[in-house]
Amino acid sequence: MSTMTLDMDESVIVFANRRLPAARFPELIGQFLKGNPKTASIERASKALATNGFPVNDVQTFILSVCRWGGKSGSRVWGMVRKNDPAAVAAALKKAASAFDKPNVSLADAMHSLNQVKGLGAISYSSKVLRFLSPERCATFDSLLAADLGLPATAQSFETWSHDCSTVASQLNSLQLCAAPPHSSVWRTADVEASIFTELHPGVVSYCG
Repeated sequence: MSTMTLDMDESVIVFANRRLPAARFPELIGQFLKGNPKTASIERASKALATNGFPVNDVQTFILSVCRWGGKSGSRVWGMVRKNDPAAVAAALKKAASAFDKPNVSLADAMHSLNQVKGLGAISYSSKVLRFLSPERCATFDSLLAADLGLPATAQSFETWSHDCSTVASQLNSLQLCAAPPHSSVWRTADVEASIFTELHPGVVSYCG
């Protein structure tokens, strides 16, 4: 049983008063990636950041990419982020990523680290940054999903939603209910969220790039 937002009844995912067959997830993640073609390249950039110690200039490029990926509101968010000291932004990302190395990972703590950055104080874009820093653990959580799920837009809700998506990803993998996404050998937390978001908001997905 899911902690709050998702449940799995045999081969059907239950969420937001909907029942979504697991067999549809490959179709949905395919639609998401078609509407968001830069997803894989931003994930690779995120891995390079961690490997190279979060270089200041690379962090700026990464966040700009995430903001553009996020859609219409991204330019406004980037306009706020760029007003911060770039070194402080890089330090905040490095601190957030360090939370993933701890035995008991607190996704809420990781988000709080990003919330210190002007422009990343709200849940939507801070969750997007974390989604790219660790797609295995983190799911995007914005105002649309908060409304869909009847949850407050808080760091704790983001953590709950991410954990529930992670649980479903593990079930999809262990039960081999459907093929893995084309950009990954297994289903991950971010893939489950992307599939569900596509089901709920296909028009929004088609905007992003």
